[in-house]
Amino acid sequence: MEREYTADKVPDKLTELLRASDAASFRRRAVLTKTNAAWDLVCCTVELFLPGEKSPNPVHSRHYRQALLYEDFLTAKECLAFATALHAGRAKFGDIDIARNGHANWCTEVVPVGNEYMERAGYVIAMRFSQNSSRGMARTLLSAKEPYYPDSDEAARDWLPFLTYHGHSDTRNDQVLFLLPQSRAYIADATFLDGDLLEITVAGSETGELALQIKGAYWEGRSLHHVEAAVKDRKAKLVVPESSDRLEYYLIDGNAAVFDFHSENRFQRNSGATHSAVVRALADQVRQACASGEGLRVEFKPFIDLSDKRLRKEDVAKRSKENAKLREVLETVAGFTNAEGGHLYIGVNDDCTITGIGESLREWGKEELGDALINRYLGALKSRIKELMHGEVTLDLSHVEIDGMLVAVIEVSEALRGPVAIQQEFHLYVRSGASNRKAPPEQWKSILNARNPRDMSLGSLVD
Repeated sequence: MEREYTADKVPDKLTELLRASDAASFRRRAVLTKTNAAWDLVCCTVELFLPGEKSPNPVHSRHYRQALLYEDFLTAKECLAFATALHAGRAKFGDIDIARNGHANWCTEVVPVGNEYMERAGYVIAMRFSQNSSRGMARTLLSAKEPYYPDSDEAARDWLPFLTYHGHSDTRNDQVLFLLPQSRAYIADATFLDGDLLEITVAGSETGELALQIKGAYWEGRSLHHVEAAVKDRKAKLVVPESSDRLEYYLIDGNAAVFDFHSENRFQRNSGATHSAVVRALADQVRQACASGEGLRVEFKPFIDLSDKRLRKEDVAKRSKENAKLREVLETVAGFTNAEGGHLYIGVNDDCTITGIGESLREWGKEELGDALINRYLGALKSRIKELMHGEVTLDLSHVEIDGMLVAVIEVSEALRGPVAIQQEFHLYVRSGASNRKAPPEQWKSILNARNPRDMSLGSLVD
């Protein structure tokens, strides 16, 4: 779903949802760290628990010399007051009162089941409260009365409600996020019954009262086919052929109000059932790339070790043995996104042999290989790439097993607005055959106009 941005006031959708949840309770949790006597917000969440739902038992806030894990419960009215104060530039957690850096900027997003914020579909409404990139990690959280944490990253991973959290590089850091799960109607499950028949199960408090339908489409190559079905007895059935390689559908009512959605393609899925043809298509895509070799839209890379913390924004222009591979990924991402997009295959050598990343991933995560470890790594890789790029970068990360070898796939989309560069650099990378090259400034305008004649501005790169 498209994100909506608001700067002039608290988003209408947040106000509407809070007023509609007058009898609900909200758990607020925040992680703060202290540097030179000043407190910085790492991340804060406000979770909605509706009447009749089991809410967690309150726990006391955890106080450390250089960190605070804060918790309290709010009413809807108190939540609205908190949001109003955020918009005005203040946030108070007990006795700690902190001010926002920068202007008010809200983001409203509808997320499906299987999102990275909460277990259910619903709304995530967030404000970036601080942009303190110099905020350091608090180490050795130790107190006679509180549990031990080796650092504030581990504390945040344990304290915040996210299913996965990527530590210092997590893109949700520096934000206050209102997590408002959908309760009226949402997609609870999707299963292929027999061959091409997909059965979608809908749940929610008002599924018997709303006139709901599923509406969407599937693709076979470039050919689009529409599908739709009414929800009856909490079920809807669609015919989706095994030959399809992309599928999207929405749960809506008679007024086209969106309650939930699902999308999947050969590179990623965000919720619900996995279409077996989609998984096969991803494996076939990797094999075809290996058969054809690197090119304008294909790049192979070995495992990228994210354990080295030295590659920060101030060091990104430096090359070293430790960061060379990640640096090459950044150049490729920039080259792809400034052209027509492309795919990086992590776990494939330059000679087109599939070596996989499973063993390296086990060593990186220091645990057995499984979905949790794979998703944690892919999330951390995505966050690190975005952190080190200047401009809007759209990435979809997925993984597939081929002949017992785990391969990660990064799909890079073409930039919609302006060029993309690596942080702290003024080079425009473009693809030339199977490599990336630096285009001199005098070529930037002609390159970008050839890609998108409507985009005549280079200001976002050189500001």
